[in-house]
Amino acid sequence: MKDLIARLLGRAPARLSTLTDHLYEMERAALKSGKAGLFISLTAPARFHPESAFYDGSTPKDAQKFLQKMWREIARAASNDYLYWTGMRVVEPHRDGVPSWHYVMWVSPDRTTDAIRLFRSICRELTTDGRCIKVEVIRRGGVVAYVGKYLQGLVSSSEMPRVLAWSVVWRIRLVTLFGLRAGQSA
Repeated sequence: MKDLIARLLGRAPARLSTLTDHLYEMERAALKSGKAGLFISLTAPARFHPESAFYDGSTPKDAQKFLQKMWREIARAASNDYLYWTGMRVVEPHRDGVPSWHYVMWVSPDRTTDAIRLFRSICRELTTDGRCIKVEVIRRGGVVAYVGKYLQGLVSSSEMPRVLAWSVVWRIRLVTLFGLRAGQSA
């Protein structure tokens, strides 16, 4: 296991560089096609967090399933509303082991408000208080600044062993691209 971690740590700068290159390329293609950028964070409700008074004994996998359910509901509603987006999701494990999802995505500028409203609506529907979401419109050319800290956390030499072990134990994928067809950037 130590050898595996050492090999993975050795590749951390290359992984970060590759992910950053993907982001820059996706942003370039999105801006070229006139799309607007959004940064969206989804967090699991208090009942999933061990430090919370509302904690119900849920595991990180339970929180991941909750976030997956939320994403399925969002995707279904978006599809019904002919709302399409492309982007990247980065999963961040909190210190208590509960995942948060951070999206950088691009949408048609005339549908940005619809996308934000949809995310907030589904969040309120599934959590009662709607505090599980944070949305920001990305300023032109600033996508890596929004997601970079989460990518850096995944591959930093101090955090990587913990994050990789967490990912393997709970079977949670750390980075996902979505909304792209083969050979498409954004």
